[in-house]
Amino acid sequence: KLMTEPARGLRANLGALWARADDRYFDQCAEPRALRRLFYGLSLFHATVLERRRFGAIGWNLLYAFSSSDFDISARQLRVLIDEAVVAAQQRPPEPSRMRFGGREKNAPLPPPRLSVPWEAITHVVGELNYGGRVTDERDRRLLACVLSDFMGDEALSKRHVFCEGASAAHSPPPADADVGAVRKWVGALPADAEAAEAVGLHPNAQILSARAELQRTIAGIASARPTATAAPCSSAASGVLALAESIERRLNAQFFDLEAVGADLPPSYDESMNVVLAHELARYNQLLAAVRDGLRAVGKAILGLTVMSLETERTVEALQARRVPAAWAQAAYPSRKALGAWVNDLERRLAFFSAWVKTGAPPRVFWVSGFFSTQSFITGIRQNYARKNGIAIDQLSLHTDVLAARAMSEVGAAPEDGAYVSGLFLEGCSWDRTGKQLRDARPKELYAPLPVLWLRPSLEPPPTADVYETPVYRTTERDGKLSTTGHSVNFVLMATLPTDQPAKFWVKRGVALLCALDE
Repeated sequence: KLMTEPARGLRANLGALWARADDRYFDQCAEPRALRRLFYGLSLFHATVLERRRFGAIGWNLLYAFSSSDFDISARQLRVLIDEAVVAAQQRPPEPSRMRFGGREKNAPLPPPRLSVPWEAITHVVGELNYGGRVTDERDRRLLACVLSDFMGDEALSKRHVFCEGASAAHSPPPADADVGAVRKWVGALPADAEAAEAVGLHPNAQILSARAELQRTIAGIASARPTATAAPCSSAASGVLALAESIERRLNAQFFDLEAVGADLPPSYDESMNVVLAHELARYNQLLAAVRDGLRAVGKAILGLTVMSLETERTVEALQARRVPAAWAQAAYPSRKALGAWVNDLERRLAFFSAWVKTGAPPRVFWVSGFFSTQSFITGIRQNYARKNGIAIDQLSLHTDVLAARAMSEVGAAPEDGAYVSGLFLEGCSWDRTGKQLRDARPKELYAPLPVLWLRPSLEPPPTADVYETPVYRTTERDGKLSTTGHSVNFVLMATLPTDQPAKFWVKRGVALLCALDE
């Protein structure tokens, strides 16, 4: 089999596109100079959307199959739209002739019609149809529009315009009258580090995420090529799996919740929707604990030779040997990308959070939002409490997000009168300025930054739109997920409005998001 590896870096992607270009394409246009500039911007846009795929979820939530066919049809439509704009400009009434000393200047030539580039049509065709037709995630559509605006606008026609501004690959467009051969040389002279994250709008820390993901893929490929064999009874591998299974069972077996006792102490109440949320969460955790217990006991009996090892038990043994979460457990659990050891520790912390809630008999002052099976149910409970308290329809409420000064639960006093305090969120792609109380660029090598306690506050007033960035909140670092009945990903939680002194477009291209749980 033959395969072609995708080009790596802006310079390589641009070179591949311009290697297929032909001067006849430009010469047949009514306004070749403008077309050359726009074609260069389009090729740089195509190279950018391809390059962002290399950085994983922070580049695109989903991995889209952008191809050369998207670029080719966009280029053809670009020339058609420019030709139509030239015809429209020629049909407009001419501007008044120049005047001199109150009279008409004799034999004064009419000024050439000014070309009005149809930016709205171009951005719709390229961003919404050709490329946007592949994009299904709402946040990715916002990103695509922001990236396209860097290359399709009146500034792109200026020779003083700078592409990839702020990065080491920053450069001005080639001359508008340069032929294809000259542009190819121009592209070849771009900096060699044009494949850096800054060239596509990301923070330099994204290079670390890309290298880490590439290393994990390599290790997974090597591991998948190794022959797999189930641990035989009485072998050292079997003894290790059995000891691990017994250790996990001892840690989790005594943590089942008594749902009847909880229902009696914290019954469903019209004034407190959190009791219903708690009951649903405890029932789900009991189901998860039962799946883990049954799986571990089946492993122990099979290794000791008391029962025949089924296919599901064999897969559980293989996962325990590789220190991965077995598929049967993951199916009954919440979304998580943690390895087995971190997953068990995280599960114990979740159980401790809900045990403390049950023991106190009242909702906590600060909710650990990462611990919920269904974060959407928790948010609905917040809205429902406020709506019932004030006699307001729940669908009329908006959810405001205010960042407090407190960095941990222990620094928070009483619970708020309305809404809820939540903790456990992490910023990816930036950090939080505690002094300025706003977003700021991430520190070098700081991949994730903890966010202080967040106040989820229901209100009839819509959230502010000026000087804020609408930050998507996801449950895991893997931002994609199955679509629910509402059309949203099950991994998506809500949009949090965080203050900033930068344009929102800056953070959109940075891929900034809030995460409920990390991989470690």
